[in-house]
Parts: sequence; C-alpha cells; structure tokens
Amino acid sequence: RYCSHRFMTLQRMPAAEVPIDATLVRALLQEQHEDLSSLPLVEAGEGWDNKLFRLGDELLVRLPRRQMAAALVEHEQRWLPTLAPHLPLPVPTPVRVGRRGCGFPWSWSVVPWFAGECALIQPPRDLASAAADLGAFLRSLHQPAPADVQANPWRASLESRTPLMIERLQRLDGIVDRAAVVALWDR
Repeated sequence: RYCSHRFMTLQRMPAAEVPIDATLVRALLQEQHEDLSSLPLVEAGEGWDNKLFRLGDELLVRLPRRQMAAALVEHEQRWLPTLAPHLPLPVPTPVRVGRRGCGFPWSWSVVPWFAGECALIQPPRDLASAAADLGAFLRSLHQPAPADVQANPWRASLESRTPLMIERLQRLDGIVDRAAVVALWDR
C-alpha cells in the first residue's frame, strides 16, 4: 500500500500528464529489459510524481507521472548510486534504467522493493530508535553537493517556506501536534 495516499486528500494531487498502466509498463520492459518482462506485475500505487508497479518479488518500477518529475527521475538515476554506499539505510537505487519508448516520453527506473509497513499505518514499535535511525540517515545525507550537481530549482530557505508550512500545518490540525511542530521549526 502506498504510504502517502492518506495525505493526498489534504491537497488535490495533480493529474498525470500521460496515462500509465500495466500494459505500458509491460511493453517498456519487453522493449528495454526483456529479461524482466515476464515477471509478475501489479500496480502498487501512485504519488504526486511517480506511478509504481511491483515487479516480481524483489523489484518495483517507478515511472514519472508528470514532466516536472521526469528530471527528478534522471537526477535519482545519476546520484543515488553515488550516495547509497554512504547512507546507513537503503535507498531505491536504480538496478535498471529505462528510457523513453512505447509512447512514454520520459526516463523511468526499476528499483529494489523494500518490504515493510507504512509508518502512518503501522507506527514503529520503538519510536525513539526509529527517530535515531532517521536522524542518522539525514546527517549522512546532509553533505555538501559535488560542484557539478545542478542546483535544485525548488530549494529555498526555511524562512521563505514558513507561511506555506503554517498553512499546511493548519490542514493537519488534529493529526499532528501543531505547537510541537512550530516550536521545532522556530528552533
């Protein structure tokens, strides 16, 4: 079950710019990764940027739903293999790269399937340990980018994001501890 689905209702998810279904995914696999094309394929969900299909027992196919996300997929394909060895938790490093084809206009990825439960549905038993693991991951990830990395057009200062954060936090009233989030943000 795709984890962020519960919160998609808080704000309208943008429409996909191209139709993506199992027939298209099967055709892309047949064309570009024939050895994977006979594995079972099941739709696994979608988010703002990608549509997901479980491929066999160990893989997941991620396809961008919108042009805006297509550049992010290519960015992941370039940088996740470099970052992954330095991170304390697994990340969806592409094991196969797909390119435009079969009428699909963008690059896409085949990544490992990570079994588990969505923390929104099944919270970790040991929240302190989970928070420590997440903190260690973020510390490892928070490193200066190499000089040849293209700037992220969405990167902005936290100060400039404060009004949007407050607005979104109001939508989560009763779901999160507003005072605690604001105190942390201010700190």
